[in-house]
Amino acid sequence: IEQLAGERGGSIAFGTGPIAAATIVPEAVNAFLRQFPRVDVRVVEGFPQGLMPRVRDETLDFLIGPRFSNLQVEAGISFRPLFQHHLTVACRVGHPLASARSIAKLVELPWLCFEPRELLAEIFSGLGLLLPRPVIQCESHSAFLKLLAGSDMIGMVPRRILSEEGARGSLREIRVAEVLRGHTVGMFARADTPLPRLAQAMAKALARAGRRLAFSR
Repeated sequence: IEQLAGERGGSIAFGTGPIAAATIVPEAVNAFLRQFPRVDVRVVEGFPQGLMPRVRDETLDFLIGPRFSNLQVEAGISFRPLFQHHLTVACRVGHPLASARSIAKLVELPWLCFEPRELLAEIFSGLGLLLPRPVIQCESHSAFLKLLAGSDMIGMVPRRILSEEGARGSLREIRVAEVLRGHTVGMFARADTPLPRLAQAMAKALARAGRRLAFSR
């Protein structure tokens, strides 16, 4: 009612994957709050497979996250692409296999990944390799960085992570010959219900931040 009356109160809740959370969400939220300083904002971090039901039942206005090739987007949910992120292989600084030039040289070690385990299996299958054992899937951004920096595990990571403050100086890219395809990050929303005014404003702020990120690359 406050929104319809022209007031700037109200609230918004949206979900975000860890990459969007680290790249475009801070800029977008700050821009949104300059326009709507009295609005309460809730940001929930997770992956599409976990947060999609909360978009469907309207607990969240929308979700910003990656669209994996094996992700089934159910009827009634739309997807709008925002930017691409690219995967690479990484390890701690000083790792004994940091100079490896092929993923085949790394399969005997435990692997750590942000993405669903099925995605790693798909990548290894496409390279004609068996999936490493064990695979540790970590959906916590901070825990992921600490696990990779404090062990001999090999990480399948979005390249953007290596330039973040928590990773610089502790993680390094392993420059393997294999090319790992990236993913499209975008907005999942209910297709049959227009976004409320405040959610539209936040979605536009996120889209602007995503375009700037894509342009800068």
